[in-house]
Amino acid sequence: MKIVIEQGSASLPVLYRGLHGPPLVACSCAVVLSRLGSESGVQTALIRCYDEEWLSSQPGRPMIVEALRQIDQASIGSALDAGLSGAPRERELQACFDRLTLALSALRVLVIYGEPSPLAWWTRALSYGPSLLPRIRDNAFGGLASSLTDHIRAAALRGLLDQYSAGAFEAFTEGILSDDISVMRTSIMGMRRLRDLRALPLLQPIAFAQSHPLALETRKAIESIAGANAESLVLMRSSHADANVAQVEGLVRPAPPPGSYETGVLLRSICRTADATDGGDFSSHL
Repeated sequence: MKIVIEQGSASLPVLYRGLHGPPLVACSCAVVLSRLGSESGVQTALIRCYDEEWLSSQPGRPMIVEALRQIDQASIGSALDAGLSGAPRERELQACFDRLTLALSALRVLVIYGEPSPLAWWTRALSYGPSLLPRIRDNAFGGLASSLTDHIRAAALRGLLDQYSAGAFEAFTEGILSDDISVMRTSIMGMRRLRDLRALPLLQPIAFAQSHPLALETRKAIESIAGANAESLVLMRSSHADANVAQVEGLVRPAPPPGSYETGVLLRSICRTADATDGGDFSSHL
């Protein structure tokens, strides 16, 4: 490799041809090209990694993983930036696909390194929604690009939980507050997997909002986070009363175990009347 680097630009034709060879050769050529100042080799290797599923279960996977690790981690980060920044500028659908697959492949490769990648790389990918691709919005097949952004956010979610579990809560919180419904959905999934009780106040208004598209998913997330011992009030009511729902005198409480209650607790008047006072006879209201 040292000899090839010393040859400089004279070795470029050989290196570019090598990018289309076997995975181990392609990775070695990408490393040399990167050291010569060209990141195009890394991008080519990453796109092939995605298209040919280098990281899938196969006999040669350990050697491929080791070859990919020889690529500088910063070069993978540069490829991620090229993909995320380039996709919104593309008008042609295929060119947009290429940029998105480049970013997705970079995210998948970043998790194989022994050292964590910068947190900002993962949080940026987590907030990457289809709303960032306005130039293909009217394309009949634009939904395919949107689905790729789903995979990008899913890869970011896995990376955050794997490398930054302690800092993932803040990233998911920011995502839940996003205006992009797709980013919100991914962040709610992240909170569900993180199982941090601090998420409950953030999730309740969404779970119990009328006609919210993510209400059902959010309620499931609350149930998963709160666990089997969650009080029914948490699972049944929002912490914010709806403007169209009449205020009640008290909140619903879970019933105590049989035999431990008093009739005065269970038998309450729905409304107070002039002849019904606390401690009075409520039989007329039953």
